[in-house]
Amino acid sequence: MKIASPEWCAAVLEATKKDNEVHDGFADPPSFTYNVEFVILPDIKICAAVEKGRIVRVNKTTNEEIHLSFVADAGTWGSVISGKESASKMVTMGKIKVQKGPLDLVIKNVKALEAFCRKMGQIPTEWS
Repeated sequence: MKIASPEWCAAVLEATKKDNEVHDGFADPPSFTYNVEFVILPDIKICAAVEKGRIVRVNKTTNEEIHLSFVADAGTWGSVISGKESASKMVTMGKIKVQKGPLDLVIKNVKALEAFCRKMGQIPTEWS
């Protein structure tokens, strides 16, 4: 599936619903209600809407208010999503940049970020 296509986004959402891995990664799930953006290319931005620690929507970013934004090149995202690298390591190295949002929020909830990336990695993805 082509990355950020409606089918790909629906598959990622379904993958997050199969277990509690992402939810359990949040430091305080009931307080985590944010739109989290993943910028893969300038024209490929994915928004995961999180309500009380549950991902309720995944779509190509449109007009949502973004609270937390991660930016990296497609190669970095590819290595994280495929499991070759960890998201936390790439954030620490500056390969994934926190473009918007408080860094302490990212640090406290890094297990959820890792889990969400693993869920994206379960989906067959065309990067072009």
